[in-house]
Amino acid sequence: MMKLEKTEKLFRFIEIKEKLEKGEILKKKKLSEKYGVSEKSIQRDFDTLNNYYAEKNQSKVVYNWQKEGYELPKNVNGNIGN
Repeated sequence: MMKLEKTEKLFRFIEIKEKLEKGEILKKKKLSEKYGVSEKSIQRDFDTLNNYYAEKNQSKVVYNWQKEGYELPKNVNGNIGN
C-alpha cells in the first residue's frame, strides 16, 4: 500500500468515527461512493471501530433498521457507552 493510500484510509476512518460520535446515521453505499472504495472496505472500517470501542468498553457500531443506516448508540446520559 502506498503512503497516499494509507493517508486516505486514515482520513476516511477518522471522518467516519467523528460522524458516528456526532450521532449521524451512516450508509455504507453512500460512504463507499464518497470515498471511492468498496462497501466491504467501509464494513472493515466499522469492524475496526468496533474493536476500538470494545477495548474502551463502549457501544459498538450497529445497523438501525428503522433509520436504514449504521449508528453508534448513546447511553441515557448521551455518552457513547453501554
